[in-house]
Amino acid sequence: MWLRRLVGITMIVVCVGMNAVVLVGFFAPSKTAQLATVVQQTITPAPVVTISAKPDSVASGSFSALSWTSTGSPTSCTASDNWSGTKTPFGAASTGRITTQGNLKYTLSCKNSGGTGTATVTIAVGPPDAPPPASPPSNSGGSSTSSAATTFCGGATPCYGPNDVSKHASSGNCWGWLGDRVINVSSFDSGFHAARSGVSNIQVGAVCGKDLTPAVNGSVGTSEYPGGHNHQLGAKSSTDSNYAGYYVGYFDASKP
Repeated sequence: MWLRRLVGITMIVVCVGMNAVVLVGFFAPSKTAQLATVVQQTITPAPVVTISAKPDSVASGSFSALSWTSTGSPTSCTASDNWSGTKTPFGAASTGRITTQGNLKYTLSCKNSGGTGTATVTIAVGPPDAPPPASPPSNSGGSSTSSAATTFCGGATPCYGPNDVSKHASSGNCWGWLGDRVINVSSFDSGFHAARSGVSNIQVGAVCGKDLTPAVNGSVGTSEYPGGHNHQLGAKSSTDSNYAGYYVGYFDASKP
């Protein structure tokens, strides 16, 4: 009798144990599902970059405005081709005065852990704006007088005359002209001239708002050079590359 009871109890325990194993196996998470979750969490899409230029067609000597955006939280963005440097993931910037004709490319590449996204915009640069055509003669009867529109700086813009430049005649707002170019003397003095020559004070009354030729020829003295400092021949030309970053426009002495 006791043997039958022992056998019965053993069978019950075995059945319960097997059912528990089945239940545990049924509710256990799938290894495939776990792997898929891990893979899904580690894959980050590469940034998507967009960039535009307005306008995308300009005349030589003009400007364009670049703007760009990116997705994917980039860790770094770098400009290449006709611009350079580190950029923010989104922003805007001027091209500066464009003097090279042709198709200029502005490329931006942004990176994150998922890869690199790149976008390029092209700006078409044509010849400088032609001067406006002369007014046509009147077709009406009787006598009439017609005259051509006056063009200054050969049609180049922005164009300044002596009166325009004379409005910038203080130490913090000092312009002057050299040949056919107007130069921001304040910026040139702090950004280049003082660093190279050690001369840092501007003779406002003799330079600002005026022709810079006497200054570069050595006719204007400073505390460092009371008798004036005659500059090298290259510095006496408005085409000197050292002035390029400080041009603010063109100069025409005949412009009112």
